[in-house]
Amino acid sequence: IAFPPLLHPECGVQPGDIFLYTSKQSGVQLWLRKEDDGTGSDVWHSVELGYVREDGRKLTLTRVRQRPSWVGGDWGRKRISASEYFVTIWIHNS
Repeated sequence: IAFPPLLHPECGVQPGDIFLYTSKQSGVQLWLRKEDDGTGSDVWHSVELGYVREDGRKLTLTRVRQRPSWVGGDWGRKRISASEYFVTIWIHNS
């Protein structure tokens, strides 16, 4: 998909929230909600596994449920490798 769907303001979407979309064609797509430098409004920015936020933590997927998670240190590197392996296997077997 090109962008996450429009969400009603009552959904409570805030800066720092992650939107995850998975499909057989494109695999895993991730977006981070953050402030746009030009307009100052909150928008979705496409990000990759391993994206590093301001506090140094990396965006990964949990091992079992494949949900977005922020982890730091060596654990982040290990989790990213495991997440990339899962995504590759999932696309291949779908």
